[in-house]
This record gives sequence, structure tokens and C-alpha cells, in this order.
Amino acid sequence: MNEKSKKQKSMEAIPGEWKKLNSKGILEFQNITRILNRYYTAFTAEEKKTNTQKFREEISYANPDNLEIFAKKFGVYEYLIYCEILENKEKVKSDTWIHIDGIAEERDVFMTKEILSHPVFNIICMLDIFKECETISDLKEMTV
Repeated sequence: MNEKSKKQKSMEAIPGEWKKLNSKGILEFQNITRILNRYYTAFTAEEKKTNTQKFREEISYANPDNLEIFAKKFGVYEYLIYCEILENKEKVKSDTWIHIDGIAEERDVFMTKEILSHPVFNIICMLDIFKECETISDLKEMTV
């Protein structure tokens, strides 16, 4: 199976609309990823990290110009993330994972309690990034 076929199969796994993160969204997503990486590193020994964990570490510090990140919302707080690191003209690394937006979930909890002054409302989350993304109407629009 060639790279394009693998990508399309991976991207079509969950029904819904794909959105492509803009440059601001990529920077914000990298920041979220760095924070999550620091958290998970506290509980995972280096030799036990999965390839996806290592990939997320890579994207958190990659040059944003070399990243393409796509997201698909498929639950209240769940997103399917597809990310590519463009290493050079011929080599692209990619991975797919599920991101659960705990910040948006916490916001909802505080909103139901009518506590609107909590600091969680000042933290950028996946929902904020997703709202600013451009919808991809066709997978062919996505680059490889």
C-alpha cells in the first residue's frame, strides 16, 4: 500500500468532517502537546514510550512550517488527530491518535455550576483551535 493510500485509509476511519489547522492553530496545538508530553513523561520511562508518544514529542518542537495537522471531531470532547512532519521533500512522518479535550470538559462542568470566573476559561483548548480551522471538503485537498 503506497503512502497516499495509507493516509486516505487512516483519514477515513471515523466519519465526519476534517479540518486543517492554520498556522496559529498549529502553534497552539504544539503548546498543548508540550504540556501533555510533560505530564505523561512523569509517568512513563523513556524505554516504555510508544511510537505515538515519541512522535508527539517530535511535533511539539518541530518547525511549525514543517507540520500539517488535521482534526476531526467525533464526540463531545474527542478528536481524531492526523499529523505530518515534513522532514524534507521526500520524507514525511505521520501518525494518528485520539485527543480528548479535558479543558473543554472542565469548562462545561464550571458552566453548569455557573462558575464563569475559573481560570480554565483562559486556557486555549482543542475546541478553540477547532473552531478556527478550515474545513477540508475533499481528502484530495490534503497534501502528502
